[in-house]
Amino acid sequence: MDKRLIIIGIQEENLVFITEQIKHIIGEFIKIKSITIKDLHYGTIGPHDVVLLSGDVLRELVQPFLSPSCTCMIAKREVNVVNLEEMMKLPAGQHILVVNDHSTDTIETVFSLEQILGEHTYYPYVPNQPLPEIIDYVVTPGEKHLVPKAFRTIIDIGPRVISFETLEDILHHFDLDVSHSVLMNKYIKALVLVSKKSAKSTPVPFEDQNQDRTFAHFVTNSPIMKETVDIARKIASTLLPIHIEGETGVGKKLMAEAIHNESPFQNGLFFTYNCAGKVEELLAVELFGKDEEGKSMQGIVEAANGGTLFLKNLEYLSYDLQGKLLQVLEAKEIQRVNGEATIPVHLRLITSTSLRLSELLEAGKIRTELYSYISPYMIRMPTLQERTADLEALIEMFKMQFQKKELTFSPEVMEVFYKYSWPGNVRELFNVVSYCACTQASLIELKSLPLYFRGHDALEQQQDRDLDEKTIIATIEGHGFLNESIGILEIFKAGKEQHVAYGRTKLIKLLSAKGIHLTDQQLRLRLDILKQLNLLNVRQGRAGTTISVKGEQFLHKVLSSAEKS
Repeated sequence: MDKRLIIIGIQEENLVFITEQIKHIIGEFIKIKSITIKDLHYGTIGPHDVVLLSGDVLRELVQPFLSPSCTCMIAKREVNVVNLEEMMKLPAGQHILVVNDHSTDTIETVFSLEQILGEHTYYPYVPNQPLPEIIDYVVTPGEKHLVPKAFRTIIDIGPRVISFETLEDILHHFDLDVSHSVLMNKYIKALVLVSKKSAKSTPVPFEDQNQDRTFAHFVTNSPIMKETVDIARKIASTLLPIHIEGETGVGKKLMAEAIHNESPFQNGLFFTYNCAGKVEELLAVELFGKDEEGKSMQGIVEAANGGTLFLKNLEYLSYDLQGKLLQVLEAKEIQRVNGEATIPVHLRLITSTSLRLSELLEAGKIRTELYSYISPYMIRMPTLQERTADLEALIEMFKMQFQKKELTFSPEVMEVFYKYSWPGNVRELFNVVSYCACTQASLIELKSLPLYFRGHDALEQQQDRDLDEKTIIATIEGHGFLNESIGILEIFKAGKEQHVAYGRTKLIKLLSAKGIHLTDQQLRLRLDILKQLNLLNVRQGRAGTTISVKGEQFLHKVLSSAEKS
């Protein structure tokens, strides 16, 4: 096997981004393959490959899959200067809060910004820690969903990119002699391309993606999942096309691969192709090939002959391209773009959509003729919320995969996991467990969960109902404004008794009369914390914000304790 660059990351979206950047720069010189931790298995990495990890936290997880002769590098990341135009227009001396998904990444982002735009003061955002008194702007590299809700002035500078230094290190490991100027030109061009999210893509390399996974790889105690696997096992033995419905992250690819490996096509190749995010011309050429000026390019459908082709996001194919798929299903042949001759093909076609096929048909996104071919043999993948009986078994499987048997999740964390809706399904659970596996902790408590885990908010809302006085005080004091919060609650209580609601402008004046002087942004921050603690009720329209029953009880306890002391 030729020497390759293997790029490994946890989150698929981030991995796709940095892989695209690297391919734009050195894709013509070396073979590049990207893979998420969840798809990593023994044999994926060759003994002579160069492995590039998206972060140092992955080193321990990846180590068991590396041979002694394999080179492993940690990618250095920096902000994309192409996306800093808005920041460059700011007056000097701004106070800027920097928000990222991990404390180490946040510090690195602050350092990069200080090197490029050193005329401002930067503060790394640390959850549950007091915020600086003055914040003019919040800057985040593509993580707007993590910014505290109280802030309204947010500058998104886009995902961080691979540093120029890392690119030079990669070339060194491949013994490639590329001049500094040529590499720099390619690097700058790539920054522009990824910042604009160019629709133009490089051709998809065709290679067998079979990891030899079968129905036995489905870990389940759930009746609905067991029934789904049983149905899939029965129809796998046929030669007919199969369609898989299911939300993002439910395991559609694993199901397609299991079908392939227990089907008459198991001796052929298995290949996954994503139809989303590509222009029609590129889809046509990649799927069906092209004849041009005496040269022929084989498409993926033709290359998958004798095996299984799994088409993800079928609804992104135009009616014309869906018609070409019909030709594969009806006549078992294809015609290349610009080609005249037909080419016979015999393969198992598995398609998938995130929405129900019947809904896509009604919306006019699926041809009626194609629907009639793929709808008879359909599999619906249940969501993780529908199979919560599998939560603990899935966690144990992921721990085994990471060789982290000692990792333990506290009862409080498991309670949150069971109550959480898991919109990202099994993939989201995997991301959370993989993050925890990268930490040094053997016991995962609530504070150990990753910042991006949205279930954390669900947990806080549940626990807020049972918070005692000391816990509430400790939470508010952690942000450094207990007395101001009490003053705010007193004003809202008085307003409630008089059936009066206050906006922020009026509230600032009333607080000032109490000797508490706050800016609008400072007030937003304090109100946001009080709302998170369920001490305030937030209503739309003129009803405005009022003190809650819990807020009144808390205020009464605090004031009573102060009088006694």
